Amino acid sequence: MQWSQVLLRASARRVRPSIKDGRFRNLQTLTLNAGSTTLKYALYDIDDQTTSASSKKATLLASGLVDKVGKPDASITHNKQVVPTASAIDNHVDALDQVLQILLQSEQTPQIDCIGHRVVHGGPTFTSPTLLTPTVMDELQSISNLAPLHNPPALAAIQASLEQFPTATQVAIFDTAFHVASLPPKAYRYAVPQEWYHDHHIRKYGFHGTSYSYVAEQTARHLQKPVEECNLIVLHLGGGASMCCIQNGKSIDTTMGLTPLEGLVMATRAGDVDVGMVDYLVNSQNLTLDQVMQQLNRQSGLLGLSGGVSSDMRVLRDDNANDENCQLARQVFAERCRKYLGAYYFKLQGRVDAIVFCGGIGEGDAPLRQMILDGLEQDIGIAVDNAKNAVAVAPDRIVEVHPALAKTKVLVYPTDEEVSIALQASSLVAATTTATPKPTSTTATTPKPMTQATTNLFCHSLGHTYTGPQELGLLRIFAATINKVGYFRPIGRGGVDDYRIALMKQHFGWTDDEEQAMYGVDEEEAWELLAAGRDDELFERILQKYLAYAATKEFVMVSSFTQEDDSLHFAAKLCSALNIPAIMIGDADHDSQLSIAQTAFDSHGANCSGVIVSNVTDESAQRKKLEQMNLQPVALLPPNPVLENRTMREAMNLLEDSVCLYGAEHLESTMDSMRIYTVQVDDMLDLIVDDELAIVNCRRVDTLMSILLAAQSSKAPTPAGILFTLYQPGDLSPKIAALLDGLRDIRIPILATSMDTIDAANILDSTPPFLTAQSQDKIHEAAATMETHLDYNFLDQFRDDDDNTQQRDIGPRMFQYSTFLKARKLQKTIVLPEGADPRVVEAATILVKRQLCKVILVGDPVVIQANAEARRVSLDGITVVNPQSYAQLDDMIDAFVEARKSKGLTPVEAKEYLLQDVNYFSTMMMHLGLADGMVSGAMHSSANTIRPALQILKTAPGASLVSSIFFMLLEDGVKVFGDCAINTMPNAEQLAEIAVSSAKTSQQFGIEPRVGLLSYATGDSNKGELIDKVITATKSAKAAAEKEGFMNPELIAGPLQFDAAVDPAVAAVKAKDSPVAGKANVLIFPDLNSGNNGYKAVQQASKTIAVGPILQGLRKPVNDLSRGATVDDIVNTAVITALQTEN
Repeated sequence: MQWSQVLLRASARRVRPSIKDGRFRNLQTLTLNAGSTTLKYALYDIDDQTTSASSKKATLLASGLVDKVGKPDASITHNKQVVPTASAIDNHVDALDQVLQILLQSEQTPQIDCIGHRVVHGGPTFTSPTLLTPTVMDELQSISNLAPLHNPPALAAIQASLEQFPTATQVAIFDTAFHVASLPPKAYRYAVPQEWYHDHHIRKYGFHGTSYSYVAEQTARHLQKPVEECNLIVLHLGGGASMCCIQNGKSIDTTMGLTPLEGLVMATRAGDVDVGMVDYLVNSQNLTLDQVMQQLNRQSGLLGLSGGVSSDMRVLRDDNANDENCQLARQVFAERCRKYLGAYYFKLQGRVDAIVFCGGIGEGDAPLRQMILDGLEQDIGIAVDNAKNAVAVAPDRIVEVHPALAKTKVLVYPTDEEVSIALQASSLVAATTTATPKPTSTTATTPKPMTQATTNLFCHSLGHTYTGPQELGLLRIFAATINKVGYFRPIGRGGVDDYRIALMKQHFGWTDDEEQAMYGVDEEEAWELLAAGRDDELFERILQKYLAYAATKEFVMVSSFTQEDDSLHFAAKLCSALNIPAIMIGDADHDSQLSIAQTAFDSHGANCSGVIVSNVTDESAQRKKLEQMNLQPVALLPPNPVLENRTMREAMNLLEDSVCLYGAEHLESTMDSMRIYTVQVDDMLDLIVDDELAIVNCRRVDTLMSILLAAQSSKAPTPAGILFTLYQPGDLSPKIAALLDGLRDIRIPILATSMDTIDAANILDSTPPFLTAQSQDKIHEAAATMETHLDYNFLDQFRDDDDNTQQRDIGPRMFQYSTFLKARKLQKTIVLPEGADPRVVEAATILVKRQLCKVILVGDPVVIQANAEARRVSLDGITVVNPQSYAQLDDMIDAFVEARKSKGLTPVEAKEYLLQDVNYFSTMMMHLGLADGMVSGAMHSSANTIRPALQILKTAPGASLVSSIFFMLLEDGVKVFGDCAINTMPNAEQLAEIAVSSAKTSQQFGIEPRVGLLSYATGDSNKGELIDKVITATKSAKAAAEKEGFMNPELIAGPLQFDAAVDPAVAAVKAKDSPVAGKANVLIFPDLNSGNNGYKAVQQASKTIAVGPILQGLRKPVNDLSRGATVDDIVNTAVITALQTEN
């Protein structure tokens, strides 16, 4: 039966998932994953109302595996129980027939709505889940030769399922999509003639993408890191085997190529071979090309290496342990994996979070995992714990098999391609189904006046939705009552090329100088930085320009957009860093994207305040859908024909080098379609219609003159305009130009561009209509529409009313980036005594490379150089000081003796201290003014780090003790915890001094302190010695604040319990009149026991970053590191130290 016949018959009876009261009912989704010798299946109940795959819930109803398809010993396992086969399973059609019989014989016959098919190769066409249509099936059939072992079985399974389940919606999920979306050209291009790539799409595609995507997400969750921050090497080892190099959550290289034949050794596939052997075998050994390719795909790999014994790794391992060929097959398999493992390790520059084994062999063959990783511990720090590895056989969860202190984690994880396929397929089905819930009433709100905004606003546009009208309309509302409004794009194009910036600048009358400040980084440069993994540098540059621009305004609208998942997460992280509320702007046809975006923003700690939805035809239905997605509508805007039309001026502004040759006075005319004219004049005249843009190659002057003649005639349709493509100045002959110049009234604009015809048409087709400052009708409509439909209660969060208690703490990313920006301006000198530690050396290079401070590394230059080479970093720009050969050692000894003369220190003793203890040497460098601050502790105890500072530098003026704080980088704002590291049991006066010092340190880092002194009771609700101490300390701290004037003493409160200090709801009950309770951001613990355990409890429970301990009270800043400090910890602490020097 032909594909079209099967699908047309199926579609005639196809039933979409039903909708009840605006809610999707559960989707019964079957997944079919046809491998070369297997058929995996699973049946899920998808229970959720959203169309987002990430937010759906899948309940497994049944699952199974048909193994060894095409072999006499084929078997079926259903729900982990072996079931008898009804007949021989010669192919995948037989396999599916028996699976369906098993499912239909179950107690509850499934009503299958959707079937998701894993299709290995999507070629260049299919890069996302796709509904199966006759056209799609024909396209898949045409590319089957790219995956001859997998695509034909998948197509057979699709055909069988279409016959068995004609009412179910069938969806293809492509294995190539994960790689095609992110592989850079240097990874996917082959060194072959260019026409092979351009004409025949010869390139690396990669496979097992569904598995890699799922494993990456689950591994990131296990590592407790965002997936976009994970570097992984994943080995998907099964009958088909491949590896993937994942950087920042994206595939940057993989072993399989154009077809699944490239790469690792597989069950029956050869993997990497010299293609010259094909020529040799065909021309010298009289084999046909088909025979060679058949043998490379079906008779090679493990089967070929074992001499035909088996393609099953289990048989080679268990039944043929003494067979030389079988063991050679295992060794070659492992060696090929090791080769790629090494390549990917160095491709990631050694920064590998985890190596993950999955797939049947990867999960089930512990000895093979040992073979692959054997001997790598000493060279690159990758090791396997034999005991853990031995028991990690076919686990049902992620299992760690690396030694406890290993640098790189080694994980075994059972990949679940089926659940990923089910969620993607059901999401596509839901997205193509329309719901029409009953309307609900809405109540208009009355706007309140606003004179000052408390915060800026982050507007994020979804997909390719053009949101200029919505942004302009909303910004006009703010501008009506706020004098200095601004508009900022984190990533822009600058000048007239960025039509959003050009529109806002011209409409609000901003200057050319302001235009350069209205965007952070040029678009092209931004994508280059992201592609190079230099995200932090990009963030810093954007924040630097944003902060400078925002300082000149009373309100700034930050405009961002989504082109793909990466840009969505980038926007979410940026919004979190800016610590301002966000709104999403999308259209009703793609409102599922709103929920996806909110989830992304929530995952990064950004605050999504609501959504603006355009093209809403049924407001009550749309409001109900948003309510189901837990989204707050800010404005629901109906379709507006005025805004949806494109003018000829807008078309001209879109195209490169575009000019208006004639008819400039008609540029505001609108176009509603376009056509490329290539036919002869006689045939062309019947095609011309009103309001159409005619696109013509500049060589076709005959076509130009004919269309222009028609436009001038009252007896013919009037096109919107003419666009000349491939035009260069002077292309029109003098005679034609003179003829056109002589026309008195050209009734349509004639545009010209140097762009190719197809490229110009694609840009016009893919870019929605947009505003320019000259589009006065559109600007009026945009403003009127927003004014009419905005929920003005949304503006309450921006008001600076006296009763506004929405005090916003600085966000964690803004804290980190702002400290980096300040440090870069200060350019202080930080001494790092522990040059013998490779981590410290790498951190020093980062500090200098990013110009965060000047660095002195103390230690043996030979050791430091060796550490630099081991970490593959350069010591350029770093001052290396060796105490053993220090030229000014005698001067340092004299100064040391003078500093400790009260203790009777002798020159001999001073020299011994300085030569034997790098902390004493480095502290003396600060004492002599050679360094501004010191960071140590990676190799030394806290006592050894702090003791020299106390003896030589002593405490700062007015300080009687040294204390410590931690900056807790919590998602809802940075909080300061003190003292958590130094003072065991401070008395009341010492506790007050700790509170005052902590408040001052907070101010130094941009945190406006609200100080809460903690106890086990709030206010006077209890009595006790500790409570009395806290009460006394609070009074003393307030008195100090009032006397010194560094802060409002009313913003110091105690005693408070932790929940009353930070939770507004608890504070409203326990301390409702306190200006600090519920909003405290500087928390002072009564003793070291509670402080140390408190910060660790919060750190572990919230998985937050704790920067510290940061010491306060010394004459010059010295800070202590944990001996388990990471390179990032050292960098952050050095930056904090640099900023402390300004105290």
